[in-house]
Order: sequence, then C-alpha cells, then structure tokens
Amino acid sequence: MNKKIFTILFSFLFVFTLILPISAEGTEIYSTKIPDKMLPYSEITFVDATHYVIVEGGLANDLTTSDTSDSKTPGIPNPVAGVTVTYASDGYLQDITFPDGITNPLLNENADIASANEAPVLRYPYVPGYHMINYWGASHNYLYSNSDDTRRKGIGRATTFDDPTGQEGPNTKGSVATKLAYDNVDVGTTVSVKAVNSNQEWHYENMTKTDAGGMPDAIVDIWKTGVEYWGYTWDSSFSMPGTVYIEHDWTE
Repeated sequence: MNKKIFTILFSFLFVFTLILPISAEGTEIYSTKIPDKMLPYSEITFVDATHYVIVEGGLANDLTTSDTSDSKTPGIPNPVAGVTVTYASDGYLQDITFPDGITNPLLNENADIASANEAPVLRYPYVPGYHMINYWGASHNYLYSNSDDTRRKGIGRATTFDDPTGQEGPNTKGSVATKLAYDNVDVGTTVSVKAVNSNQEWHYENMTKTDAGGMPDAIVDIWKTGVEYWGYTWDSSFSMPGTVYIEHDWTE
C-alpha cells in the first residue's frame, strides 16, 4: 500500500476512534467521585468507593476510562459500594441512590454538603435584592433568598420525576419537587417556573410544590407530563433543555 495512503487511512481511523463513545460495560473504572456527566440515559454502579461499572450507556469523555482528579462538584456526595447513579437525557445527573442501610445525604433536610462559599465568585448571576444561599451541581444551580428570607429564587437545571405520591398526597400534572436539602418549601406552595419552550420562546408556568427530592444537579424537578406546558413530550429521565428559573414564597 502506498505509504501516503496508509498514513491518511491511519489518521482517519484514529480520529474516528476518538469520536466513538466508550461503553466499557462491565469494566471497573477508577473514580474517587461520582461523574458529573455520562452518555444520555446511562447508569453506573459503584463496586467500592473508588471504582464503578457501567450498567448502561457509556462515558461522555471517551479519551480516558479513569478519573484521577481530586476536583469535586459541590453538593455531590462521596461514592460508596452499592451506589447507583442514573443520568438524564442531556447526560447530566438524574438521581443518586444509596444502598439499604446507608443514609443518602441528599435526602437529609438542611444537609451541609454545599454552600454559597463553594460557588465560583465570577460565575453566579447577580439577582437584585437577593443573596445567594446555596450552590450545587455541575449545571450550576443557584438558590437565592431576599433580605427577610420570605422569598426564594433559583437558577439552574430542571429534571423530571415520576413518583405517583408526594409528601402529602398524589403528584399530578403541574406538580413539582424542590430540593429537600435546601428548599423544602411548604406543600401547596405556588412555584413559578420559567423555561424555554419547544419554539425557543420563554414561557412561565405557575406550578405546585407537592414533593421534595435529592436533585443532585437540578433547581427543580417537574412531574412527568408537566413538561407539556413547554411543548415537550416526557419520557423516562427527560431533562428540560436550557437554563430554568424558579421563584416562590418561603416559610419555615
């Protein structure tokens, strides 16, 4: 084979290989932290505190099958053996489930796993009349309070959930969950949600807080068919595209 042609073919195959996702299913992958992102709809399970296996999907970054970085994402708990992690339609975190007998810190109200001090100072948006009180997740979820702590605003990502029962009754179309650790507002509170619809236009919808959850990388969780208000069709692990804004009263 002509040497020049061989070189071109080799270069093409090398580049093509780099853009293919690595599934690595069943292979133990080294990581001391829960990955922020995988291929959409992936699922992984940690076999110990420093290794996980891919149950479904694959790595978002196919250039390496290990992560030796010490950098952790605020608000994301440390992995332990038996932790299962699922990823949404955009590839970012959907849910983190701990094994029986081990408390999931995301499900503790007022959990001290992230704070405003951990947020990149130059990145969080300024909200007039409000100050930031919490920050978490790779998608940069920010929670704000007004001066007398009677009103909350949030900026970040919106995931979806399908639990039939909330904190005090059923979840229905129009129900939302707020973050249990930092934003467990009273059930029945009206939550204004602003997001870009399927026509790429901003749309506000007043929804009702009926539940609360771990939400490792989301400012709000929308119950199933509620995404239809923005022209989207819900399926399992659907994540709303773009940045989402929420606002609601706050009582303790």
